[in-house]
Amino acid sequence: SSTKGICYKKDSKLIKNPPEPPIQNMDELGIPAHDLLPLAIYQEPQIKRKPLTITMVSRGCINKCIFCSSHFYGKYRLRSVENVMEELRWITRGLGIRELKFYDDGITYNREWAETLFTKMIDEKIDLTWNTNLRADSIDYDLAILMKRAGCHTVNMGLESANQDILNTIKKNITVGKMKQSVIDCKKAGLEVCGYFVIGLPGETAETIEQTVKFAKSLDLDLVTFNITAPHPGTPFYKYLDEKGYLKTKDWSRYDTNSVPVYGYPEMSDEEIYSLAL
Repeated sequence: SSTKGICYKKDSKLIKNPPEPPIQNMDELGIPAHDLLPLAIYQEPQIKRKPLTITMVSRGCINKCIFCSSHFYGKYRLRSVENVMEELRWITRGLGIRELKFYDDGITYNREWAETLFTKMIDEKIDLTWNTNLRADSIDYDLAILMKRAGCHTVNMGLESANQDILNTIKKNITVGKMKQSVIDCKKAGLEVCGYFVIGLPGETAETIEQTVKFAKSLDLDLVTFNITAPHPGTPFYKYLDEKGYLKTKDWSRYDTNSVPVYGYPEMSDEEIYSLAL
């Protein structure tokens, strides 16, 4: 009864305890045990070298797009630069890792922190090539150049849609113009860019999907993905679909970003969304 963050039964009644507060000092989590993984078996289309491993230097996101699972991770928190550097020294000099993916929602949200980390990686000659996720409004040419010097070869941007009304509806808090400029800046700095787009957001029509596809083609992207927007239970997007009666099932096994969506709109059915996403 005193353990936070669990549900349990007592006398046939379901009891839900208060959640455990998010860890504030990220360094308390320690360094991932990379040495316990069979590192030789892992690969990814974007990597330049092997062996590969992944890490995270933060939790959460500075934004809260209505469809995103970042709603579950609390406010944005970072490990200390020195704690991250300790990990990078160990995996390169101790384990022989040559490729890394920073699996965070965005490694450049705190620019001062990011510049300090990248500068230390350069100064200490950390022998890593790496890729990472970021928001388009947390990168510019100068920062992209610094990342390139620190070993970054690819950045992955969640661009979502090319329709500004949809971006506003999902509370993306970014403009189409800024997304385009960020791609230009990263390419100019010599980075490859992957653009993530999602289909089926509120306000989506055949015309907005075509607009997004044309926008993706107009950018100098090295890789692009289009996925069906999945309504993660607990997000505002899920609540919106449920309250409007647009949700067709609560069988969560069918919530697949590559399959027919579990929702449809009066203006566009689930099958239409799927066919246009193909």
